[in-house]
Amino acid sequence: MTIATDRRSATGLLTPLLAGALVMVALGVYGRVHTPTGFAVGPGGFSGALPMKSWLTTGAFVLAFVQVVSALSMWGKIGVSIPAWVHRFRCVDRAG
Repeated sequence: MTIATDRRSATGLLTPLLAGALVMVALGVYGRVHTPTGFAVGPGGFSGALPMKSWLTTGAFVLAFVQVVSALSMWGKIGVSIPAWVHRFRCVDRAG
């Protein structure tokens, strides 16, 4: 590795860390300066936090299942044929 590569990788690592540190300090200063209102921000569109977590977890599992079935179909591991427009990238045998 050259020195330029090391600096580039260090910059790529330090930039998000610095941004996160600035956000942390800004939120800390905001919390010190402003008095709390005692009003909690609720999960919009849901009756509470637990129903929200339940629905979002269910949605994540459904998306994961669809992704696995799509991948298995794309690689020909299951007998289900999914239309070509569903897959952005197709497996191409470059050896033949």
